[in-house]
Amino acid sequence: MPVLLSIRQRVSVAACRRGLIYQGDSRTSLIVSALIVLPQIIVAVIAPWVGRQAKNWGRRPLLLVGLGALPIRALLFMLITDPPLLLLIQLLDGISGAVIGVLTALVVADLTTGTGRFNLSQGLVGTASGIGASLSTALFGLIAASFGRMVVFRQGADRTVSRRPRGAADRAVPRRAAAAQSG
Repeated sequence: MPVLLSIRQRVSVAACRRGLIYQGDSRTSLIVSALIVLPQIIVAVIAPWVGRQAKNWGRRPLLLVGLGALPIRALLFMLITDPPLLLLIQLLDGISGAVIGVLTALVVADLTTGTGRFNLSQGLVGTASGIGASLSTALFGLIAASFGRMVVFRQGADRTVSRRPRGAADRAVPRRAAAAQSG
């Protein structure tokens, strides 16, 4: 899961950058910088809130919000090319980043409670994310170069929707972790 999320996030911004360059926008560097920094600011601002809400609401509803924002973002990136609107769309990336980032650590903690394997498990998740980050540009860059940037966005949205965020939430938060939440 982290590998696929990382691939989709990085490729979306790269394809938008390429589209802005083709449009001849003189502010491309500034816009791309904002597309990268804005979600990071959103993550830093809302991550503490996500952590509190994970305790109050449970992990599944928040995971559904975080995963549900991804196909919406991919579809909007596919349809919209106006730079100010792209910046607003990136808010969804910040929301999903905060939710997935916080909940990943919480779910790993739930699954490894009492085993002494938290650091190992967290390291494996980080490794999977790093692999996704390193493969993203080459893999989807090749797809975008061969078939066009819209194919990348459409494929990202289709895959995310077909994976059903509800099913992903059920797999990501096993029954043992759910029992720990309620108790």
